[in-house]
Amino acid sequence: MKITLEAWAHHQFDPSPKIGTLRAWAASGQIVPAPVKVGRLWMVDEHAEYTPLPRHRIHTEGLSDRALSILKAA
Repeated sequence: MKITLEAWAHHQFDPSPKIGTLRAWAASGQIVPAPVKVGRLWMVDEHAEYTPLPRHRIHTEGLSDRALSILKAA
């Protein structure tokens, strides 16, 4: 059964994330199975799960020592 994004969040989290965060997760594919947008509402399978995106790795091959030191400082 599909439920609203907000109802799903109340079942999954305490406290639940803000609606803007939930919409961003839905749009970026971080909820599995993927929610469906019906008009203005996101509808989610009641057993769906949040799966964060993997962190991006920075490819450092071929960078100068100066560039590497800047990346390490950040």
